[in-house]
Amino acid sequence: MTVWHMRDLDVVFISYDEACADENYRWLAEHTVRAPIRVHGVKGFHNAYLKAAEAAVTPRFITVDGDNRVRAPGFFTQSVDDRSLKDIVFSFNSRNSINGLIYGNGGIKCWPKELLAHVNTHENSSGGLNAIDFNHVCRYYSVGFLASDTICGATPYHAFRAAYREAVKLSCTGKESAETWHENLRNLKSPVLNWLKIWLSVGLDAPNGIWSILGARVGLIDYWRGSFPLESLADYAYFDSLWAVYRDADDSDALLMANELSSALHVMQINSPILDHEVSEWFKNVIFQPTFAGAFDRTKPSPLP
Repeated sequence: MTVWHMRDLDVVFISYDEACADENYRWLAEHTVRAPIRVHGVKGFHNAYLKAAEAAVTPRFITVDGDNRVRAPGFFTQSVDDRSLKDIVFSFNSRNSINGLIYGNGGIKCWPKELLAHVNTHENSSGGLNAIDFNHVCRYYSVGFLASDTICGATPYHAFRAAYREAVKLSCTGKESAETWHENLRNLKSPVLNWLKIWLSVGLDAPNGIWSILGARVGLIDYWRGSFPLESLADYAYFDSLWAVYRDADDSDALLMANELSSALHVMQINSPILDHEVSEWFKNVIFQPTFAGAFDRTKPSPLP
């Protein structure tokens, strides 16, 4: 294994229905050294990333999601060293366009080309944590570099869906149930619990921010009430049907619904008031977000043979 320079690796842009995907792809194409490969419209998260691995030629490759805008040219000056870490997925930080959070959610990843052929996640998994995200199966290493911006609020639906999914992912440990949610929420590690609370509260100053807040609240409550099946997290049809309840609502309706869910959050012992426009903007400007660099879990067995 060796040191890999981002400028030398294939870049695969993965899009499905993101409203800003074409614009983000054009931006990426203008700033990459190697012409980016586009994988579009593949149903299922695992299948889309597997298709990306098949399309890449270099031994490692980079993935950029459709709602992600690369911060060029800084990212392409980065390098990673995978000596003794041949199976590691390198995760770069991204800044959320609605709530300002900076961590790996939605960010750029650097993959070993052969890894995705040896794991089963999301819609290809047998359920449980494997259905949640790649990091429950693959070993991850946070590079700690801010490489991109996740533009998740292009439409009310996309803001709602992204927040719903992330609220479930952040609160899930694989041991919870409708009867034990209170204990498991208290045991969430910092900064995960803090990230979750920010998703529930911050973003009213951003376009479609109220839909992100509502999505996070609905997702968290649905999951802890036992009414959300983990295997649906990668199911676009599930979210399309869920959205039917909110399709005809406007921003004021969304704010009313989000506030009505505050009582349920209070019962769950989560104090996350919705910050108004001015306070939300102030919060994002002053919040200190320490950078973490290192392996998520070195004890996880390698998925590669």
